[in-house]
Amino acid sequence: MLRLEQAFPDDIAADARDWFACWQLAPVAATVRVRFSRRMFRSIGRCAPFRRLVTLAVGVREMTPALVREVLVHELAHIAAYELHGPRIRPHGPEWSGLMRAAGYAPRVRFADAAAIALVRERASLPTRYLHRCPACGAGRVAARRMPRWRCGACYEIGRDGLLEITRVEA
Repeated sequence: MLRLEQAFPDDIAADARDWFACWQLAPVAATVRVRFSRRMFRSIGRCAPFRRLVTLAVGVREMTPALVREVLVHELAHIAAYELHGPRIRPHGPEWSGLMRAAGYAPRVRFADAAAIALVRERASLPTRYLHRCPACGAGRVAARRMPRWRCGACYEIGRDGLLEITRVEA
C-alpha cells in the first residue's frame, strides 16, 4: 500500500491534500493509503473508509490527470464523509455529494468516459475459469477452479465413466 505522495505525481497528491484541507480534515490526508489492483475490471475505484484505504484499478495510472483527479476525489470524499458523519450514512448520499461539490466536482456515481473504462478492462487480469466438458455427449459446465471429481451425470447413469475434459478459458 502506498501513501498519496507515492501513488500519484506531486500535483495530484497536492490536490488531494487540498481537498482534505477544504473538508477541514487536513491531518487525515497523511493517513490515507492507496493500492492498485489488476483484479478490478467492473469498477474503477473502491474505498474502505474505516481503514482509510482506496483501491483503484491498475488502468487508472494511465488515464489523463483530469480523469485521475475525478476518480480520486470521488473515493477520498467517501473517507471524508465517514470521518465527518460516521458509518451510518449512504455511500453516495447528501453528505458525500456536498463534499464533492465543495471540492469542485459534480457528485457523479457512474464514470462516463468510455475510453477510460475500456482502458481499465484492458489492463485488468480477468479471472480464469475452467470448462468441464464431456467428450461423449458434449455436456459442459464452467467453474472457477478445476473440479477433477466431477462426472457427466447422464453418461455415468448409462454405464460410462463420465470423466470430463477440463480446459482453461478466460472469462
